[in-house]
Amino acid sequence: MRRRKPDYSIVLSMGLLLVISLIVIYAISPALSYRLLGDYHENYFLFRQVVHIALGLIVFICAAFYPAEKWERLLPWLVGVSVVSVLLLLSPLAITENGATRWIGVGPLSFQPAELMKFTLVMYLGFLLGNRNQNEITDSNRTFKPALILLGILGFVVAVIQKDLGTMIVIAAILSSMLYFAGIPTRQMALLLGGMAASCGLLIIFFPHRIARFATFLNPEADPTGQGYHVLQSLIGFGSGGLFGQGLGRSNQVYGYLPEAANDSIFAIYGEKFGFIGAVAVLALLGYLLYKIALAARRNERKDYALIILGVFVWFAAHVIVNVGAMLSLMPLTGITLPLLSYGGSSLLFMMLALGVVFQLSRGSARDERRVSPSSAVGAPQHIRHRRSMRSARL
Repeated sequence: MRRRKPDYSIVLSMGLLLVISLIVIYAISPALSYRLLGDYHENYFLFRQVVHIALGLIVFICAAFYPAEKWERLLPWLVGVSVVSVLLLLSPLAITENGATRWIGVGPLSFQPAELMKFTLVMYLGFLLGNRNQNEITDSNRTFKPALILLGILGFVVAVIQKDLGTMIVIAAILSSMLYFAGIPTRQMALLLGGMAASCGLLIIFFPHRIARFATFLNPEADPTGQGYHVLQSLIGFGSGGLFGQGLGRSNQVYGYLPEAANDSIFAIYGEKFGFIGAVAVLALLGYLLYKIALAARRNERKDYALIILGVFVWFAAHVIVNVGAMLSLMPLTGITLPLLSYGGSSLLFMMLALGVVFQLSRGSARDERRVSPSSAVGAPQHIRHRRSMRSARL
């Protein structure tokens, strides 16, 4: 079977989002630099974002040309490095900010292990589930119960040790959706979702700062200068932007009013500068990128590759939903970045690495025993429910 050309529209939409990011970071860098660093350098944040994007482009290109089948051989290394990075969160190298321990810092360099964990989880589940037949997928002892154990371990590490419930929501979405697309029974899926909902409730109840954050979500006006300050300022940013925005060179929220204006709250800055029309355009571009990722999954004829692409799709979609929902006060605030648009290094680096893998897999796959129906559609698990050849069954 002849392989298709890769989908260059993925590169185009990614490039447009990165250019928009650079333009906005350039516009807000002087105000942020002066407020946070004094007279250090007005383009400090811009220069760092250029470095972040340059590193991201390097890993994207490497992943785009790296043979897809070799990723399976790297899984033990990915898992090992992920485990070591998590253990370092218990060391003096760990950095705690706003009550969450998410970062490892060495001098001026910092790293967020959760971003590596997301990438590793997608690759691990893709190859693991992709190499199993339907009988193995539906066997609870082979798939469902180990998935629960894995989810419990990840939940303890991310939601308890790191105190990062937002990231845990993304990880849970990736794991549950990949199991669904792999074809686990409906009853097992219902038990999984019910268990995740109950666990989320317990993780809120037993942590006072999460109770306060949830109460703020329900009524941010109750404490406008305290717990409700962040979400109210984000809403003020959208409101002041109006229909067409204040313009690229104008912004009030970046001058100390909106917390985390360059990263977690960047969408509120887009709303202020570009207005409702501009914010919708940004979401449309993100939606187009998600559509092309989903289309690449639908067209790929290998089960493991299709699952990996779907995992990346859910990863990106969860970030968009949680970030935008928090900025619009539709969800409680979490420290989740907006893909390719927020300022930062770790999240951008691993998202571009994942996009490089998707771009490579968008070529389709060579003839292989692990095939799925080409008429499959994203959102239907039956596209994974196929019969293997007698040769692959014997293997």
